[in-house]
Amino acid sequence: MNICETGRSMIEMLGVLAIVGVLSVGGMAGYSKMMSQYRINASLEQVGVIASKVSAYGAAADSYEGLSNVTAKKLGAQIADTNPYDGGITVKPSFIDKSNNGNNADTQAYVIIFSGLTEEACVALGSSAWSNVRNSSFIGLGAGADSKTDTIEKGLYIGCPGVLSEGNYATACSGGSAVDLPMDPGTASLACNCSNSNCVFMMKFF
Repeated sequence: MNICETGRSMIEMLGVLAIVGVLSVGGMAGYSKMMSQYRINASLEQVGVIASKVSAYGAAADSYEGLSNVTAKKLGAQIADTNPYDGGITVKPSFIDKSNNGNNADTQAYVIIFSGLTEEACVALGSSAWSNVRNSSFIGLGAGADSKTDTIEKGLYIGCPGVLSEGNYATACSGGSAVDLPMDPGTASLACNCSNSNCVFMMKFF
């Protein structure tokens, strides 16, 4: 009497599992890359819309004094509660010195700040081309640790000196500076030497 047995051997099953594992890893890597690009594109769009609305207002106004997320929304800028990386977003006049009650201010310009960024997000934004928002009102951008926010703002005012000796931030201006636009990934990595989602990315316009 012949007995016919069907099924898979253990070796065959292990082979199938190995193939599934490889495909899963590849799929996850592809998904991660796709999400990274999506967030960069969403950031480009968000900044582009804000800049177009606020700069159009600024062209007819004497200064950006009093500018905030609330007033920017009234101008038609679609400011979400968070940036595409789930951190904060701030639109305000470009203060260059927080001492003396903030009276030393560059109110002829404004900044858009993405805060609460991871190092990876900071590097991605710092090294992006930003071609669709680099219009005639674009001044420059900066990236670095949250503790360097004021320093980045001042660097954008004094002509973007690039990466200073203490590190943890970098600035780059459209009119030429120590750091080219866009930042190369190496420079962005040096600037974004922060941890626990304590990085910021800033763009300045007039």
